[in-house]
Amino acid sequence: MSTNMKAEALKEMGKRIKDARTSSGLTQEELAQKVGYKSRTSINKIELGKTDISQSQVLKMAKVLGCSPAWLTGWENDSGEIDLGLVAIDLGISIDEASEYIKEMAYKKENPASKADGEDELAAIYRSLDASTRPKLLELARLYLNEQRKSE
Repeated sequence: MSTNMKAEALKEMGKRIKDARTSSGLTQEELAQKVGYKSRTSINKIELGKTDISQSQVLKMAKVLGCSPAWLTGWENDSGEIDLGLVAIDLGISIDEASEYIKEMAYKKENPASKADGEDELAAIYRSLDASTRPKLLELARLYLNEQRKSE
């Protein structure tokens, strides 16, 4: 994604977050507290499109604001239709991978307790690896899991 496209996407997401926040009757300070930021300044920067946020923060905000993560990111229109092409372009992935990504986000939204620390980052790293490298990451994860099981 070009720098200009990224900036426009951040501005759109910021606008949507602000619209949802004001519709919910929350102040920037209240939203910051509910999603784990230390001050309203962080929310202000997000709403102005100056700061990107992680997938886990998008999920938290969507839950607090009562909307879908896809709508907040601009991937879903007001009718609830998701543009997989836009998701794919934003993330630099294929349409099929975008479809799987959206399914994963929906699952996490409905099952927040199922998400472990670092899961989003690990999934993002896995998706960014080429097909020949992915098995190596899985092998390494299995080695760590076996070591953990031995020590339990």
